Amino acid sequence: MSRDMVDAYVERLLEEFTGNESLSKDDHGGYPFRHGNSAYTVRVVGNDDRPAVRVWSVALHEVDESPELLGVLNEINQRLLHARVYWADKAVVFEDALAGLTLNKGTLESSLVDVAEASNFFGPRLKEQFGGGLTFEDDPAEEAADPTAEPAAGDGLYL
Repeated sequence: MSRDMVDAYVERLLEEFTGNESLSKDDHGGYPFRHGNSAYTVRVVGNDDRPAVRVWSVALHEVDESPELLGVLNEINQRLLHARVYWADKAVVFEDALAGLTLNKGTLESSLVDVAEASNFFGPRLKEQFGGGLTFEDDPAEEAADPTAEPAAGDGLYL
């Protein structure tokens, strides 16, 4: 499956998820979205032999790097199951990557949810502690659930 085929598949899946059949790409070939106080992007990267799908969100911008910030991001990384978080170019970024050749509806949806939930949960908390700005400051202060919390007793699957 070529990179172009993966890109077409991603576009079709995103149209299903969003209900929007006329998605537009940004200048770099990614599909931008908004969820809560964060913007996130889905983009196919790599070559025809190893295409990949990156899903990322800039949770916080204009934040200075510090040992304390990097320590907190490392603690968050230890708690996240799939997504990762890092500091780059004065921004805190939550990201996940999927192998394009094994992509399916469930893995893409899971990646979108993981990144969006982590960005919306941790972004405001990181802003309080380290400053910077959220992508969308106008979002109501709705309490986001901790995406790393273990399920409560009785939740989830059972045999």
